[in-house]
Amino acid sequence: RDTSNGILWLGTDFGIQKYDPGTARFAKKILPTSGVVGQFPSVNAVIEDKTDPTGKTWWVCSWVGGLYKWNRKTDEFTSYNHKLKNLELFDIEQDNDGNIWVAGYKGIQIFHPVTGSWKLVDSFIRNDSVSTKVLRLYKDGKGNIWFSQNYDGLFRYDYKTKKISRQFLSSVLQKPDRIWVTGITGDSLGNVWVASAYHSFRIDSSGKISELVLK
Repeated sequence: RDTSNGILWLGTDFGIQKYDPGTARFAKKILPTSGVVGQFPSVNAVIEDKTDPTGKTWWVCSWVGGLYKWNRKTDEFTSYNHKLKNLELFDIEQDNDGNIWVAGYKGIQIFHPVTGSWKLVDSFIRNDSVSTKVLRLYKDGKGNIWFSQNYDGLFRYDYKTKKISRQFLSSVLQKPDRIWVTGITGDSLGNVWVASAYHSFRIDSSGKISELVLK
């Protein structure tokens, strides 16, 4: 949602749609062709670039379609696919230093839109025989980046120490279980809330993990 005008931007199978509550109309925004035959691009995330004070630069993450810089003033899309290791992308986030984090197949790619520097982060992957995919990214109020992968649960990148730590969600369960994280968010108290296929968790500001149990 664009807080300046209330417009809601939606990612769909074939591009971006815009809902303006002032006009009660939807407008479709088509992404450039990905060149991938037999698969359709699915938009997973759209974020505003905080390094651009004009507010015209946005980033669009698309599964199969890749990564695009979107100039909302000129309505131009610039593809960054030539910089990517692969086009299987699932989420994007921007850290407090302006770096864009791109979650995808076999790791996270990080680049800075101003300096143009790129790097691949995959040291947290322990078992790549299952086609590891990073599915979700979330930046908390302290600037830490939380992310999940399809095989091995949840991780946290500490903004101050620049280190990645594994969050052992299954440690609070009565029986061991592999956690497939489907959503990560936070609240004003500093708690991080994690949803998975069969369990939900809360991680407080001290790092304590609790399972949420419906009664």
